Amino acid sequence: MTPLTEEYKASIENNHLKELLLRRENLPVLEEVLVTESNEVARLNALKERKQLDFGAPISPEELDEVAATVYDEVNTFLDVKPKDSPACIYPSLFTLPEKDLRNIILALYGVAFPLLEVPAIATLDIPCAIAGLAALGVGAIVQTALKQPRYIPRLQKIVLKKRPITELLPTIGHEYAHHIHHSLAGLSCQNYDIFKEGHARGVERYIANFQAVKDNNEVFLLEISDWTVGELKSAYLWLCRTQKIQPTKSLLQPKSCRDLEEMLSRFYEKQPTPHAIGNALFLIYEAQYGRDIYRQAIHGEFQFR
Repeated sequence: MTPLTEEYKASIENNHLKELLLRRENLPVLEEVLVTESNEVARLNALKERKQLDFGAPISPEELDEVAATVYDEVNTFLDVKPKDSPACIYPSLFTLPEKDLRNIILALYGVAFPLLEVPAIATLDIPCAIAGLAALGVGAIVQTALKQPRYIPRLQKIVLKKRPITELLPTIGHEYAHHIHHSLAGLSCQNYDIFKEGHARGVERYIANFQAVKDNNEVFLLEISDWTVGELKSAYLWLCRTQKIQPTKSLLQPKSCRDLEEMLSRFYEKQPTPHAIGNALFLIYEAQYGRDIYRQAIHGEFQFR
């Protein structure tokens, strides 16, 4: 596989994909997909409440690469790609924090040091100590949040994973491995393609979840991706309705999702859903129309986003 052409990359830039999602004619398809996914989450949650789902055990660090290799092979077949190398999988540490989190930690620590340096020796330490305490809490919150986020680190060619049951871990590996393919094969290192990358990775993640559910006869593989998809579809639906000045159907917004808070914050601060939500919704709309082969076609520059 050769990197995607500049012409094709122009067709999958963030602004273009946002325009494609915000078409009025997408509403009926998006509503139908949202109903289907919401029903699936309700069914799976009912099985969970009846303790009919087997989440399995976490994977030890020594087993990670061996388990990941089986996911890589399945993704390679699904997308018809042959990467020259595969990323190592590791559990998080302070050394794997993203650069933006390291910057935030430095700023928080500076918030501790600067007041202490500026306060005269005779002054009370109540205020600087309070600032120090708040900054320490901020550092702790940044570290805790960052360590919980799975991610692919291109410069290290490593996938960082949260230690979770195998049924949650395997689809996540598929998602992050898709990002490895985006960077190493397709030439999509720029943030201007985030919507494409996250939507495409969600499709790969969903494929691995379905594949493993059938292979192991265990539907719990579907629970997390289905829950996330409902939250992201709701966010995209609200955005589309607001843009088109259409009143959303309240019943479609009722199912709860663990993605609800992050999506709400993104719509409030960024005035749009997360790239995951926009990409996931757009790819699912196309998948409903053209089938699951769009994920293979898209990574080879064959599917036309128009």
